[in-house]
Amino acid sequence: TRESVERTQHLLIRLFSLLYACALQQVCTMSSETFELIDIDGLDPESLHFLHESPNRCETVLQWIQRLIVESVNNSNLPIDAPLLSSVLGQLGAGIAQMSRARSESKTQLPYCVAQMVVIMVCIHSAATSLYAGALMPDAVSSAFIAFVVPFVFWAVTYSSLEMETPCGDGWSHLPMKKMQEDMNRSLLSMTSSRALQVPRFDFKPESHRKPSTLVVNLEPNVPQPNVWTSCLTRLCSMAL
Repeated sequence: TRESVERTQHLLIRLFSLLYACALQQVCTMSSETFELIDIDGLDPESLHFLHESPNRCETVLQWIQRLIVESVNNSNLPIDAPLLSSVLGQLGAGIAQMSRARSESKTQLPYCVAQMVVIMVCIHSAATSLYAGALMPDAVSSAFIAFVVPFVFWAVTYSSLEMETPCGDGWSHLPMKKMQEDMNRSLLSMTSSRALQVPRFDFKPESHRKPSTLVVNLEPNVPQPNVWTSCLTRLCSMAL
């Protein structure tokens, strides 16, 4: 029935939002690992408690999604062919494999002895550069310039590598993890719109459409558009809202 299909759609977007949040939570190194979720009111409390206690939340939610898809196909709520179904399940499996790789890389730190060796070598280089600059440069200005710029570059590279070692934190130079979750939720919610679930109508006019012309436009709502496109874009934005 239409109600069961709609129920499946809304359950799917909530599970995908939950899966994305669990994946970000496992790879991030933030001080506050709280992420925005699409409203999960209505989900089984016992299942949510089990998920909270589970050591592998992503795998658990992925199994729920796969099970829901298979059950929906069997119940004719998602009438799709087997090749397409296998492709969907394969993409989900590939995504969770990539997440596991990202999780292992984000949790793997540079060995302590290697990090200390790099710092010590940079310190020695800075001191040696200052001594050689004072001994070899013909004047004080050149000596001070070389003694400052060369060690500064090496220290900048060292600290930049430390920032790149953990890109999933909450610093200003890290990836916007919470913004990524919010964007994902907006994308999922937009898929539940009636217009997103229907193919656009097309008024075919043989005399003009058999020789189509091109139109250069920008789909951003705040950018001025050509007159031919303005009315269509305005209507499109109003439908989306």
